Amino acid sequence: MFARWIPGLKFPSSTTTTTTNPTITAVVNPPGTAYCPATGTSVSVSTPPAGCYTTAQTLTVKPINAITGIFLSASYACRFWNTAPAGGGAPQAQDSIQIASNACTGTATYPPGTPVSIQICKETSPCDSNAYASTKTTVFIPIPGTGPGGIGGGTMPFTTSFPSNSAPVLQITLPIVPSPESATAYTFTWGVSSVNATTFTASGNVYKTTGSNSIGSLPTFTYKLANTLQTGNCATNPYICGYATFTDVSLQSGIAARGSFIAALQREIKSTVGNDYLGTAGSTGLTNATVSQKQTDTIYAAGLLDLSVTKQTDQNGAIVYSGVQSWTETFNLAPLSGADTATITYNLYFYYSAQYITAFGQTNIEASALMTTVVIKVKV
Repeated sequence: MFARWIPGLKFPSSTTTTTTNPTITAVVNPPGTAYCPATGTSVSVSTPPAGCYTTAQTLTVKPINAITGIFLSASYACRFWNTAPAGGGAPQAQDSIQIASNACTGTATYPPGTPVSIQICKETSPCDSNAYASTKTTVFIPIPGTGPGGIGGGTMPFTTSFPSNSAPVLQITLPIVPSPESATAYTFTWGVSSVNATTFTASGNVYKTTGSNSIGSLPTFTYKLANTLQTGNCATNPYICGYATFTDVSLQSGIAARGSFIAALQREIKSTVGNDYLGTAGSTGLTNATVSQKQTDTIYAAGLLDLSVTKQTDQNGAIVYSGVQSWTETFNLAPLSGADTATITYNLYFYYSAQYITAFGQTNIEASALMTTVVIKVKV
């Protein structure tokens, strides 16, 4: 199972047990800048204000379910990263810790102004190299800010005490959203309005002008994507399962930089018999971007709003977010003739990098499918 961090999420005080009571936001300091609790501002570590000290600290993170208020168990682990080491170079993993007593307790020390990111995974080998491949990486974010409104994030803050024989501890409670652990957590249904609203829920052939599934030359397809998972952490009210976009700071260098990992519906239109191309003639409810285009094979991706794939109920089981998204799309089948066959393939991905597929014409290896692949064939 994965989990997700919610930007801007605030806790009621009854579930916040951190020494700093942070608001979790994406406000990030540049390296060498630290938040000073005494002044409520972020300043250069070379000129610490009165009441703030450049004492190195260890880091303790307590991940908690953002809705239920339950701390994550020992089946989760953390890895803390120095994301901009002194002298340059790639991010370096500093602490790899299994959750114990509701917390990931690090031992490495971080001076104020050190850029630090937090990675959380559901595995007993803390966030190893297979964490994405085994769909266990949960979140990878800059350290949250501890100041009002979340200011001061991204780097370790100043301390308000003199150096002592032991390093002080910065303790942060991190609210996250559990995500579906199943590779078929979402259902995808589709139909064609020109066939008396017949709904085809399984892959198969759709004929343009012949056969029982004749749809004409300019059919409008209707789609619905729904979060249907009701097991595991999504079994008992209240619950929340879904996705929140994040950026893996360890995958942002070189020509293969990933950018943000988003939830995306990918659609590939490919001429599988003949060279005549199946075109689109407009859509409503979903915006598709062309991410890879060849003469007879085009890949589109629609970035999905996090809440559109997130399902949440309250204590009584009433739905807060449905996790359902619907849209329509019209195709132009006129170019098809003779034996031409076009194949439309749909996949829902988490950890999807539009930046990577635009550059290389293929899906990044971290992308994880969350529904059964749907294949629709269109021919004369």
